[in-house]
Amino acid sequence: MKFLKYKIKKLVNDKINHIRLDYEVLLNDKIIKKDFCNSFNGNFLQWLYAGAAQNDSNFLASANPFNSSVNILSAGGTPVSAVNGHQFFRGDSFAGVYAGLVVSSDVSTPQVNSYTILNRIDNGTGGGQLVYSSQQGTGIVFNGNTATISLFRTFTNSSGNDITVNKFYWYGNASYKFIEELIQGTTVPNTKSLTIKINLSITT
Repeated sequence: MKFLKYKIKKLVNDKINHIRLDYEVLLNDKIIKKDFCNSFNGNFLQWLYAGAAQNDSNFLASANPFNSSVNILSAGGTPVSAVNGHQFFRGDSFAGVYAGLVVSSDVSTPQVNSYTILNRIDNGTGGGQLVYSSQQGTGIVFNGNTATISLFRTFTNSSGNDITVNKFYWYGNASYKFIEELIQGTTVPNTKSLTIKINLSITT
């Protein structure tokens, strides 16, 4: 009976989504897609584990709150140095333009143990490229029993031809990522702008 009660409670809790990630895709400021993200990878847990593995003094005093045994995992699943590497919120000259939200033409199914970007669409105005804006977002916003962090970034097509975006990533600048999400067949016409917005929420 106790196990049955647990299973019912788990079913209800799974529907509530206490930790939730959703996204919006906008073309010239008009929402064209909106859904829940399904593809956190193992690095999300690894990031939490890395921070939790430090004692308080080292975690607060160190510019690099990761140690070699619990670093974020890179392409191929190998630990990487996270010195100035955990810049998921930046996307500027300090962290590199490819930190933060990044887009690609890849159509493969996201995997929980995948750590790198495939077929990234580069920043620029050349053929097949999109101009990446600076990474923008909010701190924690409280609304009732929910706390949310939002991130968004705009990608402008100045290449002269339409460009198809099939996936977006939330990416750090040391070859690792938190999420990848398929938005297959999203066309960005020449001179138009695509904006990706993600909302990470926790509800009590």
